Amino acid sequence: MPRRIEYAKEHENFIRDLLRGENSTGPFENKARCLTYAAAFGASYGPADGRKVLPEKKAERAEPIRYDVFLESHFEELICALAVFATGDMKLLESTDSAADKRIAIFEEFAHFGLERLKMELNGEINLTDGVMLILSKQKAEKSKAGDIDWGKIASS
Repeated sequence: MPRRIEYAKEHENFIRDLLRGENSTGPFENKARCLTYAAAFGASYGPADGRKVLPEKKAERAEPIRYDVFLESHFEELICALAVFATGDMKLLESTDSAADKRIAIFEEFAHFGLERLKMELNGEINLTDGVMLILSKQKAEKSKAGDIDWGKIASS
């Protein structure tokens, strides 16, 4: 069975708002980019504080995204880096099924927390692209705990 990235259903509408479209001011062209940005944003809060476990019940999770979509966008390196950042365990870079599953779970946790924080930070913003850019500027100025994450590459299309 092919690997998939999951996210909580509670974020579906917010993610839809973050996507670029006809009636949207969102900065992201697809869900994979949105989740990747959210995961990196979550990681900026630290290896433990920036993560939140997804709901256990499958009914509380949205339709998963094929992992291939993340591979095609070259996000695997970030997924790997976040796993090592969160655990300090280089064995998570091994090409085993269990290591890959753990990397994905960590990525999903960072994305889940990141989406919650983004929702709070962007609350009341009319133009979400401007709101995300403001967050990027603030993060860059504060030199986030996560180090030198290139936020611009993640947000750009």
